[in-house]
Amino acid sequence: MSCAKYFARSACLALAAVCVAAAAQTQAQQAKVYRCGADGRDLRDSPCPVGSQASASQIQFDQPSQAQSRGAREQAGKDAKLGRELEQDRQKQEADARRHAGPAIGINGLPALPKPASAAAPVKTKQPHAHKPSHAASASHAASSAR
Repeated sequence: MSCAKYFARSACLALAAVCVAAAAQTQAQQAKVYRCGADGRDLRDSPCPVGSQASASQIQFDQPSQAQSRGAREQAGKDAKLGRELEQDRQKQEADARRHAGPAIGINGLPALPKPASAAAPVKTKQPHAHKPSHAASASHAASSAR
């Protein structure tokens, strides 16, 4: 496709989009608002209670057309669907990364230090044997204490 045809087609699409947007303009609405209270900070859509200061004013606001509301709901649905798909892709990528991840590393990204050889095989030390008195010694001790 040549550049001239590409730009002409783009211009036509842009013009069509502007025409559709112009047809679905918002509708200007008006509403009466009552300012009640001492400073007029209490806003109401109905007249103020008897005995309070009141001032009524008209405000203008835009009411979206039904086509705009429908379009916004459709776009929100598409965005939600895309969000779910992106979340599933992310979760899948994270699971793959955990499966293919290397060994855990230590603090500051440095590999864990190897254990010293002495810690690998604990040295067994001999426990001193408690001296058990012989039978003859314990009998003579018992006889001397009985006297």
